[in-house]
Amino acid sequence: MHTLTSRDVERCKRCPLLFRLYKAESSSDLSAFECMDRAVRDTVIEAGNDRIMKRTLKEDDLLSAYWDRWDSLSPHILPSEDSSNLDYIRLGETCIRNFVKISSWKDASNIVAAGMKGKFKLSDDITLNLTLDEVTRASRNIVITRYVTEPVLWSKEDLQRDWEMSIDALWAQENVPDAKNISVQWIFLSNGTYIRDAVQQSLLEQNRDLLLGELESLLKDDALPRETLGCSYCQYRTQCPRFLHELSLDTPERMSLDAGVRLVDEYAELTEKINALESRKKVLETKRGAVMNEIIAFADANGFMSVTGHTEKVLVKHEKKVDLPEDKTELIDKLKSKGLYDGLSMVNYSKLRSDIAKGAADPEIASMARISRVDKLYMKRRRPDRPHSVTFIRGYI
Repeated sequence: MHTLTSRDVERCKRCPLLFRLYKAESSSDLSAFECMDRAVRDTVIEAGNDRIMKRTLKEDDLLSAYWDRWDSLSPHILPSEDSSNLDYIRLGETCIRNFVKISSWKDASNIVAAGMKGKFKLSDDITLNLTLDEVTRASRNIVITRYVTEPVLWSKEDLQRDWEMSIDALWAQENVPDAKNISVQWIFLSNGTYIRDAVQQSLLEQNRDLLLGELESLLKDDALPRETLGCSYCQYRTQCPRFLHELSLDTPERMSLDAGVRLVDEYAELTEKINALESRKKVLETKRGAVMNEIIAFADANGFMSVTGHTEKVLVKHEKKVDLPEDKTELIDKLKSKGLYDGLSMVNYSKLRSDIAKGAADPEIASMARISRVDKLYMKRRRPDRPHSVTFIRGYI
């Protein structure tokens, strides 16, 4: 039985081995982005509760709350190479300032809850712990808001694939009282923009099913680790079978003596040569096809059945290609109605194609096939010309 948070799900999607080891150790390690995201969202949720209580939000107070939350979480940040912690601190500050601006024009009287908790049973084995950033009500219409701290706007496809919002909406349908209509809203705190959309029930259910299928695969004990950009600073890198050999090659001497390195280098070289040959083969096949068309045109224009070169001779034939319908139900019914089904060995489609090509098939059956001309060349080596024989006759003088 698995009970997962949204961060558990994202960690599992990133790498099943990372998730298993992280859960086994009850680890609290975070990336710098995760630290910033948690600090911002915790601050926003607390501010949402203040808004419900009609308290005025002050930017300095929220920034101070954000810095305090960052300070409490930052000891758990793992070392990273992609950006400095200061960059994420500044991004979080921007998010807080934009939240304060947004709150100034949003009516707090409609807020039902900030940081609403819930559990969603994805399957008998998987339960998701949910936190809805904000829920507002207008009459019997419910709006679920998700605050996004990523420094980019999501595409339409990203929004449609947002499994977390889909699960939140499905949970709200079952648990928020008198929720007649539900809309979803993403507020991008990095730039202060928002997108609202009506719920598409089919899309919610599709995302739920996709998430369930993915998690059922990733949560298996034998699910393989994935290699991503985050692997370079993963705390479990030394336990990952994807990197054990690489980590053992810690000196140039070991690299030069290692059998695995030699084999991979040889394999890579051979693969490169094969790819070059395949590329060359495609070029030559294209050229050969063009020459073939010229030979056919030359033979047809001159009434030749074959064309001769210095060492090879090419026979030019115009054959028929028969393509039967992909769905053969109607064809089989027609063969049975004409008493031809048993004679074709139930059904010998190769023989049927041959009969149609030769014109020996029933006309109605033949009309169901698509017949096209296929030009082919058959090349064989020329026989050398035999020298003229000379007969010597002995004469008498």
